[in-house]
Amino acid sequence: MALEGAFFRPKTDSDEFEDISKRKRDPFLEKIQAEEARCTREHIHFCYPCAKADYNDKKDLIGKEMQRNSKAIPEAVKSMDLSQYSDPKRFKLLSKQNAMGEMKHMTGVKEVFLEGFNYDYLCLERGHRITVLVPPTKANEDKPKSKAKVEE
Repeated sequence: MALEGAFFRPKTDSDEFEDISKRKRDPFLEKIQAEEARCTREHIHFCYPCAKADYNDKKDLIGKEMQRNSKAIPEAVKSMDLSQYSDPKRFKLLSKQNAMGEMKHMTGVKEVFLEGFNYDYLCLERGHRITVLVPPTKANEDKPKSKAKVEE
């Protein structure tokens, strides 16, 4: 009885929800994210903002060609080298700090535990600040894993 007088119409294009899995993804951004994930696992720095900015600049340069030829993007993706964005010469070590975790109850007493070490880097190319969290088991007190220039 509640449906009496209800107006039903066929769905239009604006009513349909877009299926996210069918959305075209930018292959280079996926490549950047894979490289960033690798660097995070290895606890080394990677300048994602620089990589994305360089790709956007390159994409703008070949924009008209991309409209004519859809294969222009894969060519640009293959030609870019992502290892330069994790190169130690690109970064300067600003500081090393203890990364303290939240307080935990240990044997009835609240204690702060050491989560790792935060290495703060400055990208010499565009001035981005990058922080790398290194767990205490992998950190070497005398020398960071990266061979970036150390600020005096």
